[in-house]
Amino acid sequence: MSFCPFGSEVFVQIYTFYGRTWNHIRPLPEICDDHLSDESLSFIKSCLQECIKNHKYCRQSEGSLPTRLLDVGHRDDGVVRLIETETITSARFIALSYCWGSAVTIKTTLAGLGKMKLGLEVSELPQAYIDAVHLTRRLGIRYLWIDALCIIQDCHEDWEKESARMSEIYAKAHLTISAASSASATQAFLRRNTRAESNTDNHSRRVFTERVGDGEDSALVRARVISEFGVHWKWQSSSDKRYPREPLLRRGWTLQEQLLSTRLLSISNIEMQWTCQEAVFCECRSRLNHRREFGHKSIVHITDPGDAFRLWRKVVENYSKRVLTNPKDKLPAISGIAKIVQQKSNSSYAAGLWTNNIDLDLLWRRATRVNELPPTEFIAPSFSWASINGEVDYYCFRNGKQPYRKSSSVVGIETKASLNAPLGRVESGRLTIRGPLISGFIEKATSDGWLVVRLSNIQLELIADTVLQESKVATSDGSLQMTACRWRPHNLAQKSSAGIKETPDQPHANITKNILSPGTQCWALRLGYFVSVLKPESPQYRDHELLILGKRPTNPEAFERLGLVSYYDDGEGQLYKQGYVTTITVL
Repeated sequence: MSFCPFGSEVFVQIYTFYGRTWNHIRPLPEICDDHLSDESLSFIKSCLQECIKNHKYCRQSEGSLPTRLLDVGHRDDGVVRLIETETITSARFIALSYCWGSAVTIKTTLAGLGKMKLGLEVSELPQAYIDAVHLTRRLGIRYLWIDALCIIQDCHEDWEKESARMSEIYAKAHLTISAASSASATQAFLRRNTRAESNTDNHSRRVFTERVGDGEDSALVRARVISEFGVHWKWQSSSDKRYPREPLLRRGWTLQEQLLSTRLLSISNIEMQWTCQEAVFCECRSRLNHRREFGHKSIVHITDPGDAFRLWRKVVENYSKRVLTNPKDKLPAISGIAKIVQQKSNSSYAAGLWTNNIDLDLLWRRATRVNELPPTEFIAPSFSWASINGEVDYYCFRNGKQPYRKSSSVVGIETKASLNAPLGRVESGRLTIRGPLISGFIEKATSDGWLVVRLSNIQLELIADTVLQESKVATSDGSLQMTACRWRPHNLAQKSSAGIKETPDQPHANITKNILSPGTQCWALRLGYFVSVLKPESPQYRDHELLILGKRPTNPEAFERLGLVSYYDDGEGQLYKQGYVTTITVL
């Protein structure tokens, strides 16, 4: 049930003390207030033992270790050391998933690598690292993997190589510890003999305690806050705008750490939760609303390429809501998941899209209004969701709008990535596609991204992918044409892969961001259609998916994506009768 004890909505669990029942209220144990107590360690160890003994899909084969690990030594050691693993054939290690925060002061660099190998006082570490060291020792494990310490942060080659191995690192870890409630490495994530105050801002658990009934029939009934993430149901109807509360759920890198771990222990201010490839458990012992974040199957159970692609779309929707400190990490931070999907689908990868599923992968759209400028550096080509800042979704796949019939055909798609990390950062990308194209114009544009596009006698509304601007481009007859395009800083606008250089006196140099003049030209490419959900029994009623395009200012022969919009008709196809089928390039 939901409850608003402190002005914001929370979800609570009603229970009685273990061993006592009152009508239909289930007896449940109290949640321990000390994560290093024997009681808490018993919960963790019992989950581990059950998994190791009985879970077929959680069995880990021998494989290469991460290049470096932190040797945490024994319980009373005051020093930890960074070691190279080339001489170690096999070892159990724990991985830490956490939020870096604004400043990670202790990290491994080329200059400090030797010092890290000599040893570092535990007391000098950030508090989240100290907690991870203590818990690793209490679980009887000698080695710990923390990205900031085990990857050389100022060596691009080492960073690229190790980040490309993330899927292996988290899959091979004996256990991944997730510091769910810590917003930075400086914040502790383990409770130590303290009870949370009654305040939702610090995620208190206790809401109320009441005695119900009289005499021998009475029982003490309590309500405590239940987690809205992980193994409990994610209440999509929550009106609390601060959702998600847990800092870890807002960080981009931690999504693949969560999804790829063979065994994951999430530790929040509310409770501990266990998730592995075959089971889920929670410290509150409730069996209600247990679920997996991305469907009923874990990623290792997927065998069908279609299921792999559906998982990927869910991953993209979740991931696009998260935050990255470095925008250039957009593709590297999910490259581990991409590696698994590639293995399951046997498909080539192109900047967040799959060539074997490209017709459907192009159907992403922005889910929220535009409230920030796009990255100032190249992240991905415009046809990729990774090219924008902000939440995206595959809205067209909801409400059972299947099957999809394509109207355009992808002739080719190519991206240029590093040889060391083929699923990571890209330098460029090109989509060649053939289909029905018509021209139109922007009728209205607002500062938060809403566009009204006029195509023939049809008026369509959509949210632009990102901030737009207008620019004059040369046509084949030498005249200038005002076209809509994505906003870019002036220094990027002057660069061109085609060797064309814009001069400072062109309109691109001093554009007013977010403003497009009425009449600015755009184009619409019909990608395909679904049978309309309004009349599913009548296949002639269709929802067409239209890709809205503008000309590339630095390469007028090419287009760039501005947005995606759905257009409903009765099957007559009047809108495109004046169009023509052509082959275009989208950069």
